[in-house]
Amino acid sequence: MNNDLISIVIPVYNVKKYIKKCIESVVNQTYPNLEIILVDDGSNDGSEKICDEYSAKYHNISVIHKKNGGLSSARNAGIDVAKGKYIGFVDSDDFIDERMYEILYKNMIKENADISLCNIYKFKNENEIHKTTQEEKIKTFEGIDIQKNLQNNYFVMVVAWNKLYKKDLFKTIKYPDGKIIEDAAIIHYLLAASNKVVMTNLELYYYFQRDNSIMHNSNEKLLDELDALYDRIKFYEKKGYQNYEFYNYTLKKYIEKFWYLFKDINKYKKYNKRLYKKYFEYLTEILTKVKGLSIKEKIKYELFSRFKYIFLLFCFGIKVIRKIYRKISMSIYFSLDNILCDFKYKRYIKSHSRKYILFNAPDHGNLGDHAILLGEEKLLEDKGIEYLAIIARQTDNFLKKYKGKINKDDIIMITGGGNFGTLWVKEQDRVNKILTEFKENKVIIFPQTIFYSTDIYGINRLENDLKIYKECTDILLCCRDKKSFDFVNTVLQINCKYTPDIATYLNFSKYNFKRKNILFCFRNDKEKTVSKEIIDKIKNYINEKYKNDKILCIDTVERGKFTTKKGIRRLRRFFKKVAKSKLFFTDRLHGMIFATITGTPCIAMANSSGKVKGVFKWISKDNKYIFFAENLEEVYKILQKIDLEKKNVYDNEELKKILNEII
Repeated sequence: MNNDLISIVIPVYNVKKYIKKCIESVVNQTYPNLEIILVDDGSNDGSEKICDEYSAKYHNISVIHKKNGGLSSARNAGIDVAKGKYIGFVDSDDFIDERMYEILYKNMIKENADISLCNIYKFKNENEIHKTTQEEKIKTFEGIDIQKNLQNNYFVMVVAWNKLYKKDLFKTIKYPDGKIIEDAAIIHYLLAASNKVVMTNLELYYYFQRDNSIMHNSNEKLLDELDALYDRIKFYEKKGYQNYEFYNYTLKKYIEKFWYLFKDINKYKKYNKRLYKKYFEYLTEILTKVKGLSIKEKIKYELFSRFKYIFLLFCFGIKVIRKIYRKISMSIYFSLDNILCDFKYKRYIKSHSRKYILFNAPDHGNLGDHAILLGEEKLLEDKGIEYLAIIARQTDNFLKKYKGKINKDDIIMITGGGNFGTLWVKEQDRVNKILTEFKENKVIIFPQTIFYSTDIYGINRLENDLKIYKECTDILLCCRDKKSFDFVNTVLQINCKYTPDIATYLNFSKYNFKRKNILFCFRNDKEKTVSKEIIDKIKNYINEKYKNDKILCIDTVERGKFTTKKGIRRLRRFFKKVAKSKLFFTDRLHGMIFATITGTPCIAMANSSGKVKGVFKWISKDNKYIFFAENLEEVYKILQKIDLEKKNVYDNEELKKILNEII
């Protein structure tokens, strides 16, 4: 191999926190003949000094200091002084695999390509990075197929920094000054100037997705993208590509981005009339050319392009009417609900000398909480205990009207879940109110996960909650995971019992459905730790391994307020859906439990509170079809050995014995 000189351009602007890791990853490349050009684009946070330090330390690093002109200006400045036959770009808040340029160069020479590119590993937190061992597969594209691949692998193809280019491509092509999304503006020109492109499946570029970055938050970025897409459309028309699917794909992409930007009347008001007028003119033109839109979409976009003010005001009016209707209907619903609940409360209190009151029954769409309630209901029913369930929103109403009718020998129960600590503050506040009102009663708290953050708020909150726990004269707090149990014993120091999640009391594994398809059930809230990128990689692997099965995405959380009866109906319907599936992926605790109690093979992954892993230890002992994966590599290993044809029967006899000891 010739080991031609490769120039690497790294634009730098106020990235002091990230720049060292970036430069080190380039310095440590296994490819031996690199020229590294750091372009300081007017940094004032110390990044410029770090650039100078590296330049003094390494003979192959040079620095350009210039006034701030943006990413395009910085890249162009690097291109102008680059001496290499080949050139690449790395963004200063990202880093690269040590083999990246060696592999890209090898593939480029082997295939005689003009551009060589790799796959991308996206991450938001370095802790979620799990390198996987992959067998390299390369694809090559020539002629019109190069533009077709822009449609098929859009993000990977568009971005500038996961590639190695022949430097001659930039003789006549430059990044446009002042544009935020500069790579999308020139990629079609670069691809058209290339005779051949080679792509490896290896993820060699580590792309850091910062929530506060320009790329994630700027509406100007979307305007730039509209400009780039329109320019690409005109370029394709000039080349005569109108009959190709990638041309129509670009038309649709313009419409999609346009609608995303302008559909909100508040966003729409922000832009200068002269500025956005041209985008509406472009839309009108594109709507005459695009194919494959539904009739509904055509009408919507036509109205939008021709009567923009009226259409936006109409949409805004519909939103307002819906909001008013929702408020009125919910007000009527809650009034009727209060009347019915009062009737039920009076009848139960009057007919029972010793009362069992279960607080915090779910009134929302989280089916996991309804499964907990169903498990508690089954346990109490098996013990012959008649109880009164108080849904969460009725807590204040019940305490106000009936607190005086509850005797000291009555049993107070609080439904299980993950409500203790700082993750779900409103729920913890409600629990504290119940404990304060009934501190002299026997209180049983069904299996919980306890999580307090370690920041100032978490410390203060724990101190406050601890006082309330200590005031209770007879309290039993059940914990469904070892971490919570140890925390209660060492920190809270109140009466505690280590038990499984109460939903494990249920058993629906005797369903006899023919199993097909693969379910994905991943959370998208404050407990989420599994990134979208990891989920996408699992889906891609599944698509290759189980080609005859569809991937269906579901969630254990449904929208709206539920009565307990409606929640149980929805829950049983959900159980059947899981029982009909061949394999279940989830990071939700009750997703894992639903798979367990229906005998469905499951691969579970972690959430932020640790409850999934904690409860997994309970159920995996006697149920070998449930697996837990810490990372992507473990998912792949499990998929190699899992048996999806075996009929599984849920064994919960030991778990039921432990749960029966709660009350």
